[in-house]
Amino acid sequence: MLRFITPLFLLFACLGNLLAQQFFFDVNQSVKMTAEVDPGGPAITVNWLQDSSALSYELFRREYASGNPWGAAIGSYAPDEVQFIDQDVESGRLYEYKVLKQNENGRPGFGYVLSGVNLAPNHLSGEVLLVITQTTLNEVDDELSEFETVLASDGWPSRRLIVDQEDAASVVKSGIADAYASGAFTAILLLGDIPIPHSGEINPDAHNNHRGGWPADIYYGDLDGNWTDTLVNNVSSANPRNHNVPGDGNWDQSYLPSDVEVAVGRVDFSELPVFDHDEYELLRRYLAKDIAYRTGLTATYQRAMMQNNNPWDGALGQNGIRNFSPLVAPENINYDQWVTVFSQPVEWYYGASSGNYTICFMQGTSETYANDEFQATFTGWFGSYFGDYDYQDAYMRSVLGSGRVLSAVWAGAPHWHFHSMGMGFSLAEATMATQNNDTIYTAGHFPRGIHINLLGDPTLNAYNYPGPSGLVASEQPGFVQLNWQPTESEIDQYYLYLKEPGSQYFSLLDSVDAGITEWRDHCPEPDANFQYLLRASRLETTPSGSFYNLSAGSTATILISGDFSATASFVANQVADSLYLLNTSTFADSISWLLPDGSTSTASELGIQLQDGDNLITLIAHNVCSADTSQQVFPLSSVDDPVVADFEYFPNPAHQYVIVSSDRAFQQLILSDVTGRLISQERFTSAYLRRFSLANLPGGTYVLTVVGNGRRFNRPLVIR
Repeated sequence: MLRFITPLFLLFACLGNLLAQQFFFDVNQSVKMTAEVDPGGPAITVNWLQDSSALSYELFRREYASGNPWGAAIGSYAPDEVQFIDQDVESGRLYEYKVLKQNENGRPGFGYVLSGVNLAPNHLSGEVLLVITQTTLNEVDDELSEFETVLASDGWPSRRLIVDQEDAASVVKSGIADAYASGAFTAILLLGDIPIPHSGEINPDAHNNHRGGWPADIYYGDLDGNWTDTLVNNVSSANPRNHNVPGDGNWDQSYLPSDVEVAVGRVDFSELPVFDHDEYELLRRYLAKDIAYRTGLTATYQRAMMQNNNPWDGALGQNGIRNFSPLVAPENINYDQWVTVFSQPVEWYYGASSGNYTICFMQGTSETYANDEFQATFTGWFGSYFGDYDYQDAYMRSVLGSGRVLSAVWAGAPHWHFHSMGMGFSLAEATMATQNNDTIYTAGHFPRGIHINLLGDPTLNAYNYPGPSGLVASEQPGFVQLNWQPTESEIDQYYLYLKEPGSQYFSLLDSVDAGITEWRDHCPEPDANFQYLLRASRLETTPSGSFYNLSAGSTATILISGDFSATASFVANQVADSLYLLNTSTFADSISWLLPDGSTSTASELGIQLQDGDNLITLIAHNVCSADTSQQVFPLSSVDDPVVADFEYFPNPAHQYVIVSSDRAFQQLILSDVTGRLISQERFTSAYLRRFSLANLPGGTYVLTVVGNGRRFNRPLVIR
């Protein structure tokens, strides 16, 4: 039961006129845009909702790239024209559209949508640096390890940077810069009580008693800007943490000195005594709900809620309307009361009002969020003072600790831009687009300000679903057998990845049809640990476009103990001018003999006639992993014996019998296998022609020996 609701109903009723007026400003300066895609064209249909106060619309297009300008409008439209079909597109490419609306009151409205047709899956979203103190790590090490595993399974490999909470922000920044120099990363996640940089001489909430150095985690993401501490001298703020004087470790810059290279997010529950739990338990709970969200265990609701009861007419609510339209569609945006979000989950929420460090008027206090569960995932806010989150029981950090909430930003001065997330991009993309923006998107007040910061995990995206589970790896001779439980989600296919010893990243192995639940990885390196990852992929169609969306995955690790390379070997038995060969190769799927007369054979055992001189025998053994060769030389001197020349036997191959004939008498017939083991023999006084029984003998290669006049002569005999 919400303990704070009842006293608020009368106040809400009194604000009806204000809310209606703010709704007009918010809609007036927004354009609700969506896009529909046709893969068959391909084509993109850009839509915008008609506004009765609009005089005209202009449409702009650009290929999505950092710093790429809009250029001239590609079309002008009357107030009742609300659609453009773009057939000049290619599947797999990103296109961004802007609509500029001219209004009767002279204040323009803007809308944006990023679109594309069937964008290919993004197998590596980026890398994230996790910055944490040793104190915090000692408390959450197990949870952090699980979080890192899930991050990696979702395309975000991570590294750790351990800092001291007593370090100056410049020391933390130096550690970040060193880590970046050793290998670039896309995002930084500050976990726990990491030093908060302060910078500037600003009061973007327009309160003179709040002017000074505001929190500036953005400082950590600008790796090549010139940040100084020699100019600003201001101690007017009622909050001593905003005081900024030369040499105090707080920076002079009110605006970015250069573009941000890395998106920074903070998850910090220190100094929140309003909660019953300490900062470490709150951090554990945040990591748990982050994992549950990105793995699809938490249901997502593609709808949004917003409420703007701030008295300023700056159209703050466009941060909801303009952003939410391409993310959840205009019909799924509810302008109901904020309080309903405690009982009706939404993906997005935007709220604006007056306030202070711990209160957003008519939208709760820090205590509200500590006591009850706010059911929005991504949130934006505007109000007095609480954009400054370096304060005990800070409002937005309290929101972050509540319910389903995974992010919070102070949006309105300047405006934030989340529309790229409609095509599967992360909060990191939206954060950097907002921080570096001055002219690409409508900005409002304080563009590129140092106070533009993200509370939450920058690696999150807006569309998640349950992936496969139960991946198991087992070692078999010559391969690793992978088996898994299929996902219950509707998917198009699976992707398999491998992280080899010494590698930080998973590399793509193969794609697998959706109905398959096993796969073999042949020829793993022996005596090494391998980690496998399995992710699902499905075509995600949103109010912005379509893209192949990868799930978080299931992982399995295995130590390969055996070496299953093919090894060639054979044994040979030379009797006079006959040579009998037996293949003894290991882990060979096939073999090939190269014989002295230039012929070849793939038989496992065979007999050959040697030639005068050195006879080279070569055996090549193959499997899917490797090949190996074994060679031996067998010399032979000339043999001159009339019996050899006159000795004949047939048929060969034989079945039930073999007939032996010679124009010289012989007295014994012997049958052996190629190893020399006696199979059968016949003795008689003398014969020139003899039928020799082979009944009941298994097929294979044998040695037929004829004994005559004290001499022995051998020939190979094949029995079928």
